[in-house]
Amino acid sequence: MYNGLPCATTTRYYDGQKGACGCGTGDTDPFSWQWNSHTAAASQAIYDEGGSSWCGEGCFKCYEITPTGDCPYPGVCSTVNSPITIMVTNRCPYIGNEVWCPNPGSANSWGYFAHFDLMDYNLEGWVDSLGWNNPVVTYRQVPCGGGGSPSCGQAAQCQCSGDCNSGNSGSSSSSSSSSSSSTASSTTATTVTTSSSSSTVSTTTTSTTSIPVVNDSGSSSTSTTGSASSGSCSASISQTVGQTWIGGGLVNIVLSNTGSSPISRVNINLSITNSSSWNLDFVDEDVWSLPFWAFPINPNANYVSSGYTYENTTPDISLNNVVC
Repeated sequence: MYNGLPCATTTRYYDGQKGACGCGTGDTDPFSWQWNSHTAAASQAIYDEGGSSWCGEGCFKCYEITPTGDCPYPGVCSTVNSPITIMVTNRCPYIGNEVWCPNPGSANSWGYFAHFDLMDYNLEGWVDSLGWNNPVVTYRQVPCGGGGSPSCGQAAQCQCSGDCNSGNSGSSSSSSSSSSSSTASSTTATTVTTSSSSSTVSTTTTSTTSIPVVNDSGSSSTSTTGSASSGSCSASISQTVGQTWIGGGLVNIVLSNTGSSPISRVNINLSITNSSSWNLDFVDEDVWSLPFWAFPINPNANYVSSGYTYENTTPDISLNNVVC
């Protein structure tokens, strides 16, 4: 709780899908107002505590969210701290998004019981304009149509039905037991895996892009192929196939610290020349690094906030080097 209101973590995503509340004319054709107005995929307790995958009871409810000044990562994560209003138009399920989107009654890896994954066109739209990079926020349910949220008339175009005008000035339908603090927990996830280790220091990074976490269907495809270690510095790299579509899909990268020392730098071998990616910094041909804010990755912790889209088949992934 902060200022008498429950707290939630935030990320951003963009996948060009209509989402679990059916806001679009086809699976790959969201309504145009989705690109500029404030919408979000909510964790299960807010989207539908009963467990619906589609047309949850939380569809089209609106929430005023306000940064608390707390960040999961070191540094400043919001330059605009005024409240905005978002409308829930999608679900952020636990499966495939275990770090951020908790099951009802459980906390995510950062210690919060609620999460909003903000729909941000091409990952460089309205969230960018606020200077938000995954801030922790307070939230309360409010009427729709203000604060940048879509109107109830726009929500009425969607496939699902929902009580758009049910906003109130009280607390929201889910609660958080985490106070506003600057400590961050570790992350967890699984999937296609190879691993390596090294003591070579690589180039620095400057990316501050935020994290997309999305899996409309609530399904994921995972497999694991091994790990390796050298002394106290040890890691494994894997990739989890989340949402899929005809001719391709979306992959989340998982880096696990399997050693006893914090990891301060990682380079990844990955050929994604013709794909879209997030939170990956180009180093050299088919070599990428994680963003600076990913580090340190502590022992027994996982980093799961980078990924890419693929066509037809997923490319191989491996560790180029790891620095502790």
